[in-house]
Amino acid sequence: MSKTNDSHRIGVAFAAVAVEADAVMEAAASLKAIQQVFATRPEVLTALAETALPVEVRQSVLRDLTGLNPLVANLLMLLIERGELRELSAVSEAAFAHWSELKVYHEVTVSSATELSATDRAALSEMLHGMLGGEIEMTEETDPSLLAGVVVEHDGTRMDGSVQGRLNRLTQHMYGS
Repeated sequence: MSKTNDSHRIGVAFAAVAVEADAVMEAAASLKAIQQVFATRPEVLTALAETALPVEVRQSVLRDLTGLNPLVANLLMLLIERGELRELSAVSEAAFAHWSELKVYHEVTVSSATELSATDRAALSEMLHGMLGGEIEMTEETDPSLLAGVVVEHDGTRMDGSVQGRLNRLTQHMYGS
């Protein structure tokens, strides 16, 4: 079996375990955090992936990393044991895709003219949860050109509730362009 197939299979299995343990949000956050560590400190990934070091030594170093979700820690231990830690991105991609397919976890980007208040953020999260189901991971961006309202992007779909978007649609309707 190819590494791509193995990565996909491991990612889907990991996602299923996280769903069963009702730990999708925690596992997703921990996966993102460790990937950020590996991106900003590539020497950590290099050291943990170094097959010349005994597996037990690399796993011991991993245990010393604090704040990892236990499911993610176990996933990393497995990848170290298999000599496939460098496949973590592909495994993560498969896990996030599986969560999305199951509608248990959604990453959305929300753009607004100004920073959302805590009340607006909570209301938007609740509305998105009602529309999409599952857990909602919101990334917020500010874009003053929107004037007011929000634009939500999810899984290739753009929902434009901004004043600028409404003005654009009104202009198109009026002038047919």
